[in-house]
Parts: sequence; structure tokens; C-alpha cells
Amino acid sequence: MLYQQDYQVAKYISLDKIILENRSKYIYNLQNASQNWHEQRHKIAGWVEFFLRVIYLGYTDLDKHIFHIKNKKGAKSQQVKMIVNMMPAQFKVSDICNKCSGISRPTINKVLQEMRDNKQIAPCSMGRDAIWKKLF
Repeated sequence: MLYQQDYQVAKYISLDKIILENRSKYIYNLQNASQNWHEQRHKIAGWVEFFLRVIYLGYTDLDKHIFHIKNKKGAKSQQVKMIVNMMPAQFKVSDICNKCSGISRPTINKVLQEMRDNKQIAPCSMGRDAIWKKLF
């Protein structure tokens, strides 16, 4: 549902990991929200608050990663590599361009060529709308 509502954080940060790190709070809130479910007198406010907190922590973690990348030499190349790693098994160059606003297409192409040379990715088709596949 997060993907459908365009919450991008779940593509880059493992919300499952955050839930596992807060497992006892998750179980507590889920049990409380389930009480009186069959009588339709359940109260889900605690669980919703927990869920929103997980999303908040995910965005906080994502901000840390982006800030870390932006403040290093070669940050644009690292950002492109990070986006490629988060892509599905096959992806288009245009997908990378859409996720890497502010990074020129020649820079993106250079990183893709470098990753190809390192046998991390391989082209499935060529041209402006080339499709690439991950080899790792």
C-alpha cells in the first residue's frame, strides 16, 4: 500500500527491519488493537501510532543515508550505484534518471558503464531506452 500511495521510503529502507528492532512494541500494539475485534469495539489508535512511527524512522534513516552520500567526494556516482542496487532485477536507464534528479545523464551512463565493466550489470538492449539487468 505504501508503494501505491507513492511513499518511496519502503523502496530504499527496510521497514521490516525497523519493526523487528521494535518487536515488543509491535506485538503489544497489535494485541491491544485486536482486543474486542469481533464485537467491533477494537481501538487501533496505538497500532496506527506505531505504524506512523515506523514510517518516520524509515524516512529519518533514509535522510541519514542521503546526507552521508551528498557530503562525500564521488557522491553522484555513489547515489547512482545505490539506486541501481535498489532497482528490480531489470531496469531502464530512464528509471535511474527519474530517481536521480540533479544528476546528468552522461554521469549516469558513466556509472552504468563502470558497473558493466565490473560485471555488476549487463545491458539487455541498447539505446536511449536501454534495459539493464543486475548480475549480482
